[in-house]
Amino acid sequence: MRAATPTLIRLLVIAAAAAVVALLPFLLSGYHTGLGARVAVYVIAILGLNILTGYTGQISIGHGAFMAIGGYTTAIMSHDHDTNLIATLPLSLAVTFGCGILVGIPALRFSGVYLALATFALAVSVPQLPLKFSKFTGGSDGIRTSHDVSHLWLYGVSWTCVAVSFLLAWLLLRGRIGRGCCSRSRSSSARPSPASARSGECWSEGSSSASCRPSRRTSRSSARPTARTWCSA
Repeated sequence: MRAATPTLIRLLVIAAAAAVVALLPFLLSGYHTGLGARVAVYVIAILGLNILTGYTGQISIGHGAFMAIGGYTTAIMSHDHDTNLIATLPLSLAVTFGCGILVGIPALRFSGVYLALATFALAVSVPQLPLKFSKFTGGSDGIRTSHDVSHLWLYGVSWTCVAVSFLLAWLLLRGRIGRGCCSRSRSSSARPSPASARSGECWSEGSSSASCRPSRRTSRSSARPTARTWCSA
């Protein structure tokens, strides 16, 4: 019964939040409803950043670049090919996912500040591509979709995507990939402290073995020298 209580409270909180989000656009003006849709877009971006930074302990500054790739995919497909906006969402997801794979595989060799610099380079270079290929992207003026939609429609679709993203993230983190992310975060945060070095505690990072270096010091309470060790990966 006690184990079920936190789960029940969590479900009630989620249901209450969903009810507020569903009823909110009917109490707001069209302008504020459009702002609420924009908030949903940033929630999706923050969700992905939370997985990378919160669960794996890595730093990324290039999430805006992937948002731009998905947005331009939707706009180009709608403007040039008159594709339904709902139908462009899976395509935008596939294109952005493919770009993430292309960037992520080489970035596996980096961590910490080096990964941050690599993603910063991505964030700086991607916004220059629409200016370079202005024939397809509209340049600095941007590009509009061929279908005009209301703020309420945009609000509903955006927050539906938020719900789907939360569900996918929850399933991802509960599985094998999620456990791997958490273990990477723990291994990257394993650093020797001066206290652990003085107390002789061992630590290792990224390997199953540790090497120890002895340091012989004379104990104050005894004339015999005692051997102490501190370990490094």
